[in-house]
Amino acid sequence: MAEHVTEAEARDSAQELGARSEAKRPGRRWRSRAVGGLVLLLALGTGLALRSSWGRGSHADRNIVAAYEGGVITKETLLDRWRKASGEERAAMRTPEGIDHMIRDLALHAVTERWARERRLDAREMFARAMREATQEIGIHDVERRLHESDIRVEEGEIQQYYEANRETYKGRTLTEARGEIRDLLHARKEEGAVQAFLKRLREGASITVDMELLRVPEPSREEVAAYYLANRDRFVEPDNARIEEIQIDATGDTEDARVRAEKARARLQAGEDLETVAPTVGGWALRGKDFVARGSRGPAFDETVFSLSEGDLSPVFKGGNSFFVVRLLERKRERRKALEEVEGEIRSLLRAERERQRFAEYKARTLVVVNGQRYTLGDFLAEAEAIPPQHRHVFEGYDGKRKLLDRLIERLLVLQSASGQMADLRNKEDIEETRRHILAEMLHQEEMASVKNPTEDDLKQHFQRNPSRYQPPPRMKVSLVAVRRGETEEADRRARAKAETALKRVRPAGLLFWRRGEDFSAVAREVSEEPETSKRGGEVEGWFAHPATLLMDLESHMAYTYILSLRAGEVSDVIPLAGWYYIVKVRERQELPPLPFDRVKDQVRADFLRERHREALARMEQELLDRMDLVVHEDRVNEVLAEMNRTGSMKN
Repeated sequence: MAEHVTEAEARDSAQELGARSEAKRPGRRWRSRAVGGLVLLLALGTGLALRSSWGRGSHADRNIVAAYEGGVITKETLLDRWRKASGEERAAMRTPEGIDHMIRDLALHAVTERWARERRLDAREMFARAMREATQEIGIHDVERRLHESDIRVEEGEIQQYYEANRETYKGRTLTEARGEIRDLLHARKEEGAVQAFLKRLREGASITVDMELLRVPEPSREEVAAYYLANRDRFVEPDNARIEEIQIDATGDTEDARVRAEKARARLQAGEDLETVAPTVGGWALRGKDFVARGSRGPAFDETVFSLSEGDLSPVFKGGNSFFVVRLLERKRERRKALEEVEGEIRSLLRAERERQRFAEYKARTLVVVNGQRYTLGDFLAEAEAIPPQHRHVFEGYDGKRKLLDRLIERLLVLQSASGQMADLRNKEDIEETRRHILAEMLHQEEMASVKNPTEDDLKQHFQRNPSRYQPPPRMKVSLVAVRRGETEEADRRARAKAETALKRVRPAGLLFWRRGEDFSAVAREVSEEPETSKRGGEVEGWFAHPATLLMDLESHMAYTYILSLRAGEVSDVIPLAGWYYIVKVRERQELPPLPFDRVKDQVRADFLRERHREALARMEQELLDRMDLVVHEDRVNEVLAEMNRTGSMKN
């Protein structure tokens, strides 16, 4: 059965994906999710308040359009920003709302930056490093963009040649239909070739000195590995393991009621009833384990009860954490000490890491590489290695991995030192300044979030009990289906859809024909369905159908699963397009599931609780920014700016 996925998790996953895609845009790497949310919320939440401040104030200088605490916004500032914008952006700015947005943006950034400076955030090493990395990234993206925009052509003859050589790949598609895809593919290949040629030219023209011996750490000997094993034998003991099946009943509410339900479940299991049949009727969750549970991983009550059972025995009811359990021991593996051969690789990694740590600490001030006179120490290199996300560090482990990382760093230095790289700072001055503001805002946000305290166990239980619907899983069903494969061409797909619609009319007559009974679903499935495994069973899908435990779901799949899970027992669906098929689904059985036990969703409850506290902290931060801003806008001068924009725009047209 698929695991439960809540809306909150799906929403956070979508936000995370959005943040990742944002991070890939040149010159916008540091526009964090939190700060972006802050700016957006301020823009939306304070729009009316700011517009209501239009017309107030008494600045004698007619050039001042708006004023905020500690600064002013002039006509020249607004017009300069407008002139530098793209054509589409200029059109949006040339409205009262567009100017209002510009004013808010300028004031918000200025006030945020001043607040950050008051806390001396810009004097911290973390800020200096972040700015250095961001500036380098902007420069590299600038060079990449210019290479991308260079004169790389794909000739028609090359497209035709590739199409002919790969006809199997483009089966069912004409050259006209595939031309754009082939052009993009060939252009990407040529672009990669241009990048490699560019890097080769930089290397050939550069003066590079590398002391690779600094990265070379001798491998532990067999004798050293054996000595470590003998000195630490207790670290390599594999504990008792048990494979079990269990019913878990949440006890965060009425403890006595939960105990009574657990006793009833045990009695029915003892009488021979099936685990998955009993669990939902007592408001519990069934788990038939495929994996082993190690002694010590589930707490003392579990260990004391379960590891005293013989295989096949059913435990008494016992309480572990915030739940009651009934457990049957299916299989047990006794404690054993692993042989040296089983752990040799693990020991080598431990000894190598310790040797690396000692050696690198001793030599961190020594020069690792000099590129065109620019010195780069072993310590600088290790700082770069530490900045790599943990999930990718294994790629650069050991001598070969570190040599690969060093090659990439040398290429980065060469690009930044090149004429294109040096000009990038001038071309991207505004992006760099904007990045500076966003880094400060991000640090300010992180400092505010640091005030959020970790929740206690009682905090989490109360949050769980206040929000039961968040932890209510969708139902599970037993279904039958008719499956028709979708066509590869438009005409073939029309025929497939018509075949599915005809089958639907046979099993579910139109509403106006309510007196007619539909044909037997299983008979139609055997005759029509094109999915061999279910067709021969009359459309029956084995096991339970439930929402899949994946967050990365396209809109079509989300709509299909949501619709199917809304069907009642005995109901037949409409034709459902999903992936490469058209489906008709009949629900044979529908089972509503109890809320997930607190212990099973505790981590999710913690994340939800902290998310709410962060929102509250963000709201406090927004309010302080609003108080600090004290924005005043002169409406008549906004109209003068608009008139100038319209006059300039008319002249350009």
